[in-house]
Amino acid sequence: MTTPETLYRTPSHPHRWVGLLALAQAAVAVLWWHLGWAWGLFALLLSHALFVVPVFLPRARLYAPVLARLPGRMPHVWLTIDDGPSDDTPAILDLLDAYDAKATFFVVGARAEQRPELVREMVRRG
Repeated sequence: MTTPETLYRTPSHPHRWVGLLALAQAAVAVLWWHLGWAWGLFALLLSHALFVVPVFLPRARLYAPVLARLPGRMPHVWLTIDDGPSDDTPAILDLLDAYDAKATFFVVGARAEQRPELVREMVRRG
């Protein structure tokens, strides 16, 4: 199966919310100055919540497009493996090979420096 290039595209306006954030903070400053610290603090918390809450909502598209399903009808799973490489990495790679599966490895820089051969093996095996 080929994956459409659009799945990996960068959002066309990744920084469009910077202006809105600046405007929200200006409103906070005005409220704080004119209505006092209680209203200013409330406005500050509200403005930050509006920008933080979407991070925790799986389908929120505030900052970037969200890919909820792959094209086609075949079931797919995206595997991510964190904090490697470790002693378990070769076994994980063998298991992935046995099922003709791929995964994304997020490595820790210090561990990668200590085990460059495992990092090369992860890259070699795709």
